Amino acid sequence: MPIDQHKMKYSRTIDGRGRITVPREIRRRLGLSAGGAVEFIIEGEQCVLRAPGHEKDVFAKYRGILRRFPRGEKGIKGWIDEMRATKMMVRVANDGRLIAH
Repeated sequence: MPIDQHKMKYSRTIDGRGRITVPREIRRRLGLSAGGAVEFIIEGEQCVLRAPGHEKDVFAKYRGILRRFPRGEKGIKGWIDEMRATKMMVRVANDGRLIAH
């Protein structure tokens, strides 16, 4: 039985082959259909069922914060190699600049 519009709770019995029937309302809300895939995610003591491809991009809010690094990937690798060679310490300034000391 549904609890409210945003939170739903249903119980189903697992058959002898380990199958369950996903309730119609859950299939409708997740856009699932016969033959479609679902993901089961274990979170502590809970299992979350979701439609594939809905992973949250945890880095999305950070994209574009820093300026491009001079000389791109080669510049980054060269800078890291230089820091390793000199055991340089680096900090980020308030304006986003990297400051070596």
